[in-house]
Amino acid sequence: MTYVDDAKETMMWVIESSLKSSDPNEYARYMSLSMEDKERYVRENWKKFRVNPDKDCLDRMNNVLHPLLDNATQRGATDTIQNELVAGMAKKMNNAIEFHRVLKKIVENTPDKTPRERIQLYLPSYLMLFEGAFTTEVDLIVFLLILSGRPYDRRRGASDNPVAITSFRQIRSQRMRDKLHYLEEQGFGFAISAGDYDLRNAIAHSDYTLTAEGSFRYSRRVQNVAIALSVDEMDKKHEALLREASCFQRSAMLFYSGFFKRFLTTLPESEKDVWMDKLGLDLDELE
Repeated sequence: MTYVDDAKETMMWVIESSLKSSDPNEYARYMSLSMEDKERYVRENWKKFRVNPDKDCLDRMNNVLHPLLDNATQRGATDTIQNELVAGMAKKMNNAIEFHRVLKKIVENTPDKTPRERIQLYLPSYLMLFEGAFTTEVDLIVFLLILSGRPYDRRRGASDNPVAITSFRQIRSQRMRDKLHYLEEQGFGFAISAGDYDLRNAIAHSDYTLTAEGSFRYSRRVQNVAIALSVDEMDKKHEALLREASCFQRSAMLFYSGFFKRFLTTLPESEKDVWMDKLGLDLDELE
């Protein structure tokens, strides 16, 4: 299966799942279509079903992110940022969605599943989304802020001299908790609020408890507070993280719309819709 075929399958799954839960009659009509008509349905209706960032989030992100991207362009860092957006973040977003699709299929096809089994679907999905697209978002914002003259200094130990972090490669090796704290200090807390670092650690290190009722329990290390999440709450956390990463991705793509418009002109017509989805844009947004 080609990269384009993978993207089409993911898009079709998103639409099928959405229709199945929200409009059973339309779902039945969609499922009766031929494969060619299903692909046409996806092209014509994709805007309604894709992960769309909150408008307020997108407006706020544009206001603070675009000046940073403009500065980065003047500093000659465009290639690094665009490579991370296309080869990095877009791929990671789609991989996370596809991974969640596969797990959900397995759970839906498992008879007599318990609440404990249901909630475990979200554990690897949340972790994959956090470690992939969300981490790339965090690293890129930190990089942009450093380029704008806001230093990121970290010590290895209490007695060590601070080390200036300047390159994207260095940023990747820094502790996530430190990077999140830095972004909050710089006024970017709104862009990372859905990233629950304690939840990420609880899943990654198997430091949690599952109840018979399907409640997921973990601790916030700094506040030393116990948290309990239901299946629905875990679902909302996964969705919020996906939308937040989508907000950053869409804002950055809009800034680079000229570049991506030139890129799209090099593609066959049959592949443009797929790439527009992967880049998180609509053709009418590329002005």
